[in-house]
Amino acid sequence: MCSGRNVELVQGLGADHVIDYDRSDFTSTGERYDLVIDLVGNRTLAACRRALTQGGTLALSSGGGGQVIGPMGRLARAVLLNPFVSQRLRPVSATRSRAKLDRLTELAEAGRIVPAPERTYPLSDAPEALRRLIAEHARGKTVLTVAQER
Repeated sequence: MCSGRNVELVQGLGADHVIDYDRSDFTSTGERYDLVIDLVGNRTLAACRRALTQGGTLALSSGGGGQVIGPMGRLARAVLLNPFVSQRLRPVSATRSRAKLDRLTELAEAGRIVPAPERTYPLSDAPEALRRLIAEHARGKTVLTVAQER
């Protein structure tokens, strides 16, 4: 799922099916999915569950919330609701480890995952790269390059 301007990019990365969220709400189409990975949190838990198959999984990493607890309220509701529903509601978070970075490197070198950088900046242009990230919704990733010492 992505904005209309990114449909071709996502298809080019190998997606079998792309939903333009500017034109369609995946939670109200009647289609059911085995897995929904919600990285934005702009739909209710109930709406996301309606888009899941009976044994489907909803992986959550964010959600709206107040200034004090932020997305933690939504994630906590998912954990508390999980034992009472047929679907799996799972909060996820990124953790760093050398093994995970090594695995990502292997996958990238094998062509199994393909990074989609939108733009590359030298480290000296980091302020400009940050301004662009703040002002615009990036298509792909913004990369800072660090020159190696000789």
